[in-house]
Amino acid sequence: MLVIISVMVLIAGVSLYEYFSARNWQQVTSSERNELVFEHRNREYGAYQIRKGYDVRLMLILGVMIFGIGSAYGIYRIIKALPAEVIEEPKLDLTQFSMDAPDIKEELDPPVEEEIPPMEKQFSSCHRLLQMTKWTKRSSFKMNLIRK
Repeated sequence: MLVIISVMVLIAGVSLYEYFSARNWQQVTSSERNELVFEHRNREYGAYQIRKGYDVRLMLILGVMIFGIGSAYGIYRIIKALPAEVIEEPKLDLTQFSMDAPDIKEELDPPVEEEIPPMEKQFSSCHRLLQMTKWTKRSSFKMNLIRK
């Protein structure tokens, strides 16, 4: 993490150095350039005010970003350094649960074996209906053969 912060500070330093060292006609926010461009114009209107206050706003934004990142990192380190909360569970008194089980001697009845009755040939009403339908079809078929 220290390496990342060092690189960020280095980049910010180089950027600020280049910004302030290159203050000439090529830079839009240069005060010399703004004075010449807006010499005989309305300076109260938009562009001049924006260009004039640009440097202050840039430094303010950069400062707030550095402060915010530094604060977030500081809070992270503080929270990480706090001791972890240890939750102690109450110890159970197991002596109140120890007791001997009573002797239970019950005689169980032997299982009853049921005899299964032999299967009888039974026809259900559906089966009878089916047999009747077959008989009817056969008889009607025979009757049709006789009629022809």
